[in-house]
Amino acid sequence: MPKALVDDILKMGFDAKQFGNPDDFDLDSEGGYVYDILTTIESMVRIDMGNAVYDAALSDAANDSDKRNYIYIRSAEQYYCLATLWQRRIQFVDQNAIVQRSGDIPVNPQKNYERLEQTYIKRAEEQISAVSGGTVDGSFSMGVVESGHFGATA
Repeated sequence: MPKALVDDILKMGFDAKQFGNPDDFDLDSEGGYVYDILTTIESMVRIDMGNAVYDAALSDAANDSDKRNYIYIRSAEQYYCLATLWQRRIQFVDQNAIVQRSGDIPVNPQKNYERLEQTYIKRAEEQISAVSGGTVDGSFSMGVVESGHFGATA
């Protein structure tokens, strides 16, 4: 079950009207519009985190590290869901060919939606990196460890 909840996403201002009024938009179980997005994202985040880390991350976990991971993972799921919803919103608007005009300058809401989508993807990746200690944006990091049989010197 995803860490992020359908109610979390609804509180962020999305509404069924923005997506053509699907009946199951706010259904908090399998088959729900938002819920199905969250379960897909859960699978993706589990791949990035690993099942053990994901499962140990609970709001009422015994240790602070797992509680911290819960907050980051839940936040990452919310951001990925927001990005997905903005992408679907772009598709819905394009599908319905809604382009308004302001004087002689066409107003294209899709550009703003695309910026929001990219912002949320970046934020989600930052949350995952905070838990995994790695990167999820395709870059890499490298370090070197030296050791030997001599003790450390000050």
